[in-house]
Amino acid sequence: MKTLKEHIAVAFAKWVVYKTKKWSNSPKEIQKKVFQNLIKKGKNTLFGQEHNLINTFSHRDFINNVPVRDYEGLKAYFDKAVQG
Repeated sequence: MKTLKEHIAVAFAKWVVYKTKKWSNSPKEIQKKVFQNLIKKGKNTLFGQEHNLINTFSHRDFINNVPVRDYEGLKAYFDKAVQG
């Protein structure tokens, strides 16, 4: 007879397998949802405002609005986040 802990572990494992299969069966859709969520959360930040994320709806828009930078190029944003 399984303990409560074992039942919970089995249920959790089934849930993880289900979510993993769902993600692996539709990676493009999941990636698009993640991208849209990041844009939605970021558009009202200083970074988002300075990079026009409010008008960023596609990967192409993002490429056009946000230049590739290294840590030093983003350091000012990190410093402001640390300051609150």
